[in-house]
Amino acid sequence: QDQYAKIVGGSRWCGVDFMDMSSKCAKECSNGLDEECPEGEVCFNGSPCQFDQSGIPPPDPEMFWCGRSHMHLVENCPKRCRGGSNDECGTDEEGNEMSCFNMQSEEIP
Repeated sequence: QDQYAKIVGGSRWCGVDFMDMSSKCAKECSNGLDEECPEGEVCFNGSPCQFDQSGIPPPDPEMFWCGRSHMHLVENCPKRCRGGSNDECGTDEEGNEMSCFNMQSEEIP
């Protein structure tokens, strides 16, 4: 059985780290709280576990980067957002809100 096919529910799941969580999709943490997870695991938002039978491997957390736009990201590489969430990004050096981009799936203009 494909390990990525055993998925139901939302986008918050437990794991030791992002790759552990996305490879097993074993325990959902629907409220987004670490306390919902087994000991030694934390709750990750933006999990690929919500996608059912896509056949697409989980995203590499090293490929998530923050930026105001794709161009801003490419030119500045402000910071990583390993969990894949916009909440990790905050603002740039000029105080503008940034978003999290998955560079593995972005088309480069």
